[in-house]
Amino acid sequence: MFVQQINELITDLSDPETSPFTISRLLTIKTLSRLDVISVVFHEVTASATLKKVSSFGISDPELADWTELPLSSKFPITDSVKQNKVVWLTGINSWKKNYPNWESFPHLNEAKTFISVPLVKFTSPVGTIGFFSSREIAPEPQLEAYLLTVAKLVSFVLYRNPNYAISAPRRGVPDVSKSRTLGPRKKQVLNLISQNKTNSQIANLLGFSESTIRQETIQIYEILGVSGRIEARNRWINNPNEFS
Repeated sequence: MFVQQINELITDLSDPETSPFTISRLLTIKTLSRLDVISVVFHEVTASATLKKVSSFGISDPELADWTELPLSSKFPITDSVKQNKVVWLTGINSWKKNYPNWESFPHLNEAKTFISVPLVKFTSPVGTIGFFSSREIAPEPQLEAYLLTVAKLVSFVLYRNPNYAISAPRRGVPDVSKSRTLGPRKKQVLNLISQNKTNSQIANLLGFSESTIRQETIQIYEILGVSGRIEARNRWINNPNEFS
């Protein structure tokens, strides 16, 4: 299974227009979909010894407000991933609170049950991280960790093949998918419930579908609307009702 996904990722990353946003979108909706990944976020080390968010998909900027820029000296899974140059794997809310009490109020914890931070390495030094949120509890295992490290290495190669390149630099390649697709009735139902601050689990119970189905519907809504997460999708629904009539 992993070999096929890696081969597909290599093909997908060959697009010269590839950017951190298109990669985070690709990883969420395709490469890591079997792991029930609901969002991906990129951070990069700055010259000021901080870790700064440069792109995300599946999670809105307001939800990441406390993660916009963190001192490398702070105690968070992404900073530990860079400082120790290793995968940081958190499964279950109790594990998160125990190891990272500063993260207890992070809003995305309502949906996510696993968080994995994988270092991005340029040559031999960690220069950033990719963080993966999954809606199910995933226990660490060597084969899966090796797969995620391979994904990160491929992403690093594509982003840093130019020695002077930084992933925070402006790039083209953010698709305007909203012009080519519209929301069907079920997606409108889901988006309406998202606008009421319902979680995927609550939406699944209300509509009679599995949580996995609602997760896929939610990700497709983000893709169609060209937004990065729930808050942006909710604001679009509330502020532009004529768009969905």
